[in-house]
Amino acid sequence: MKVVIIGGNAAGMSAGSRLARKSKDTEVVVYEKSNTVSYGACGLPYYIAGLNDDDNKMRIRTAEQFEAQGIKVCLNSEVKEVDHEQKHVVIENSETGKLFHDTYDRLIIGSGSSAVRPPIAGIDLQGVYTLKTIDDAIRIKEDLVGKDIRKVAIIGGGYIGLELCEAAFLQGKTDIKLFEALPEILNGFDTEISTEVRKSLQDNNIDVHLSCKVNEFLGENGRLTVFQLTMGYLMRISHWLRWERALIPCLLIVSINYLMEPL
Repeated sequence: MKVVIIGGNAAGMSAGSRLARKSKDTEVVVYEKSNTVSYGACGLPYYIAGLNDDDNKMRIRTAEQFEAQGIKVCLNSEVKEVDHEQKHVVIENSETGKLFHDTYDRLIIGSGSSAVRPPIAGIDLQGVYTLKTIDDAIRIKEDLVGKDIRKVAIIGGGYIGLELCEAAFLQGKTDIKLFEALPEILNGFDTEISTEVRKSLQDNNIDVHLSCKVNEFLGENGRLTVFQLTMGYLMRISHWLRWERALIPCLLIVSINYLMEPL
């Protein structure tokens, strides 16, 4: 029997490892669209904060280790189409752009989630980030530790947004702004808890803005310069800081939520 697994993180590799252990005659093939399998996403904010400076510590097992277990791991390979009747999948290699096919007897979908990128005009400008993968964390940290980076804006007052506030604070950033569309941060908690957390942020000089929803990102030469809030206030990031060399002087991280990967 041949089993194809879509997604090479926690769910997909757990399933693949169990099959390799319990069913030695089963051929297991994993298709993962990124260049990494089996990493600890919970450690990403701590890596950005500088509490861990080795991104390999977040990689639980390598593709080579799974290969040694008898699992075929195909990195940079995104499944674009599934034909359930014919039992085959269409895969695109992101390095070459070429499409190829594979067949299966059983299919396991463990594609996980992706960071929400709301349909806001200008969200693809340079300087706007989301955090979901190790590569995201590496890019954010590289800019965050730059000596010219002193200002950080974070959209979304949930778990990840707060962890990123802490990360920026621990990296010595002195001007951190948190924007939340709802009347309070951590809206899944009781008001007493959310209020205390917000006060703690403010006591550490993190500027919390509630009931503000971003309408639009504006930029110059492909880089973020302005974002507009529903309250009608224009926050000019270029007024916060100087644009110097090739660095992005402000980090703006969208940390709203995650959605299950569509297939």
